[in-house]
Amino acid sequence: MLAWMIKHPVAIWSIAWGITGIGLQLADVFSEPPRGPRWIGVITGVVAWGVAGAVTFHGNHLRRGAVIWALAYVAAFGLAASLGSWFEHNQYGPYSSAGFIGMLLGWAAGAALGALPSVYTMSAPGRRARALPMAVAWGLAFFVGGYVALVAALLLGQAAKGAVDFTGHPRAGLMVGWALGCALGGLLTAAMGLAVQRRLVGPSPSRCRWWRPSRR
Repeated sequence: MLAWMIKHPVAIWSIAWGITGIGLQLADVFSEPPRGPRWIGVITGVVAWGVAGAVTFHGNHLRRGAVIWALAYVAAFGLAASLGSWFEHNQYGPYSSAGFIGMLLGWAAGAALGALPSVYTMSAPGRRARALPMAVAWGLAFFVGGYVALVAALLLGQAAKGAVDFTGHPRAGLMVGWALGCALGGLLTAAMGLAVQRRLVGPSPSRCRWWRPSRR
């Protein structure tokens, strides 16, 4: 199972985003003020990002990767909340009342904070300079993917909710649609991030000799 996960990082990130999306929806973080139990949104994301980040970046050093990416999610969650609130209450120009822009910036910053130490600590000394462009690339991928995920989740969530409304369980349909929309964003994000990664460093990090720590 672990070998399959390491070989399919795009699928793992897609699943991770779907799980995270369900957790955020259950926590109701998009309401003002949030009405759900916030800890659900934190725990689901910590687990999902921890697993996905570990198998994508760290190969045989999964524990280190899980810690780095779990902390990255905590940072992303906090930054998204604070920047979203700041954008919402400081309305300037065409982005007035667009608190979701701040949320996406926080989300992207969290991803960059995960990628930077991941690449730096797992690279040979001569290749650590690539950590910064990799962090920027993953941050941008999370920003774009986050936007796609939010739009897709809203649309698919409402569509699925309406489709199962006759069953008397519309919230279940909402969760399914929300998970699918977020998973789509995660798939796009991982595909973008790994495409840049291949341009910068070659194949998947779990298969790259240079990605392992130097023995010197």
